Amino acid sequence: MKRAGNLKFLVFLSQAIGLLITLIGTFLGAFYWLKGSIIFASLIAVFSVGIMYFFVNQFCRAKAQRGRTGYPNKILLMFVLYGVISIVVSLMVLHCYNVEVLEKEEIKKQGQMKVNGLKQIYDNFKLKSTNWIEDYHLELETTIKELQQGRSVTANTQKLEKTPFNFEAKEIQEWKTGSRGAGLTTLINEHKKVYQKSINDSYTNRLGGDTTYFNRNQDVFTRWNRLALFNAIIDLDQRIVEDYQFLNAKIANFTQNEITKLDVNIESMTQPLEISNPTALAQKHKGLSTIFIVLGFQLLILLPFLLTSGRSFGK
Repeated sequence: MKRAGNLKFLVFLSQAIGLLITLIGTFLGAFYWLKGSIIFASLIAVFSVGIMYFFVNQFCRAKAQRGRTGYPNKILLMFVLYGVISIVVSLMVLHCYNVEVLEKEEIKKQGQMKVNGLKQIYDNFKLKSTNWIEDYHLELETTIKELQQGRSVTANTQKLEKTPFNFEAKEIQEWKTGSRGAGLTTLINEHKKVYQKSINDSYTNRLGGDTTYFNRNQDVFTRWNRLALFNAIIDLDQRIVEDYQFLNAKIANFTQNEITKLDVNIESMTQPLEISNPTALAQKHKGLSTIFIVLGFQLLILLPFLLTSGRSFGK
């Protein structure tokens, strides 16, 4: 009697472990599949485990009370429904395993690439805009000096009238005659300050003053913050596209040249991650481990049914 009781407890414990694994696996698998929807992932996990537990209990009762004619149609229908639900649950549990065990480091790496890609956009913007400011003011200084020396007056006058300088005729005339109050060095420095401030404002305003943005999103991937993964991925992809377009427009505005672009390839940065594609990962990692995982948790859940004794009938 004691032995039978111990066996019954072990069977119950095994099923409980199987249901717990299924609950966690289904929740995480659905969470990754649904791109971070906690509510729907929770509903899928709780409903799936609850209905599977109910079905197994019904199967055990039907097996113990089974007559000569076999299982009633209601139980046969439950077997079919259990099979359908098991396919979905197995895919979710398998997806959880693929993401958490087999793809975790790759997803971290790809997430880090997105963070670094956005950094690269800002760094390239600062580099190109700073270099342009230096070139712009060097050319401005050279042109005004030649103008003051009476060299290439017509050509230099026309150059100062056009973009990116856009000086008024009165200002140019003042440089020619030397009647302008401020010295050349003062003019150059004033121009540099205006442009540099515009660059710095574009940089900081686009980030919304959030100096921790890069580190915070980097930590999401390095520390594997599951609940924040999809918000980080979606936000980074959106920021990469929008900030690239915004800063490109700023460069074009500075240089008055729409051909000028940031030297960054955003297509490689915004490649979708397979974290939300269970079928792709299942195909990618199919093998014996897939079979063992699916059969393993199903065996634990169905153990009470498999060990339930059916009614015996004489010949």
